[in-house]
Amino acid sequence: MGRPLPLSSCQDFLSVVDDCHLHCMDMTGSFYTWTSARGQTGINSRVKARLDRALCSNGWLAAWNSINCYTLPKHHSDHNPLVVDANLATTSSPKSFRFYKMWVAHEGFFPFVSQNWKITITSSLTMGCFIAKLKRLKMGLNDWNRNVFGDVNINLSEAMNHLSNVQLDISMNGVSEEALDSEVQARNTIDNLLSYQESLHKEKSRVKWLADVSGLGVNWGTQASHPLPPETIVRLLRGNGLSRVKLFDADYGTLR
Repeated sequence: MGRPLPLSSCQDFLSVVDDCHLHCMDMTGSFYTWTSARGQTGINSRVKARLDRALCSNGWLAAWNSINCYTLPKHHSDHNPLVVDANLATTSSPKSFRFYKMWVAHEGFFPFVSQNWKITITSSLTMGCFIAKLKRLKMGLNDWNRNVFGDVNINLSEAMNHLSNVQLDISMNGVSEEALDSEVQARNTIDNLLSYQESLHKEKSRVKWLADVSGLGVNWGTQASHPLPPETIVRLLRGNGLSRVKLFDADYGTLR
């Protein structure tokens, strides 16, 4: 919507795309990926354009079993982010229990743990009672995570859809105080969920990194069952028998 974009302004880019044999991927979601609000209300006060595209080659397309490209709602930008979801067929194994730091940010976490722990368990052995409480708490946290905290990725997807609907309503019916308040609340919800997702990915990446680096011949200098203190010096063994000393940052699970 607005004046047509002159082709001369993007001719060089189009030539590169053609020379590299790239294709524009099919995209679902918002047709216009950029909106410029001019400080006025109403549907006719905004300029829209389809500026953002996802490009790929034939070889890249052939490397994946399924590929989807879609837009996310505008969050803190005037552009709609593009997401390319490419998947290979994989087999999944049963998930083991894992405690996530993001749980403690939920207002209902500590009351749930306290209530669960106070339930009486009859046992002649103190240690047996303690172990039984831990097992019950683990099962309870699994249920709490599934029914109360919820799947972060699903919740984020639903929050993105809600923000997209709010922004679509503003685009179609104009700006109002109620609509702007709804948009702000939707953005805040997404911010909270993104912080949860970031914490989740950080924990998962640390576990994956430790699993990957264990196959590279890492000499931790201690038993694997003992946690590494912050900034521990480790020695990586190369294939030629030589070693390389690196500094392990335990707070981020990285070698520096």
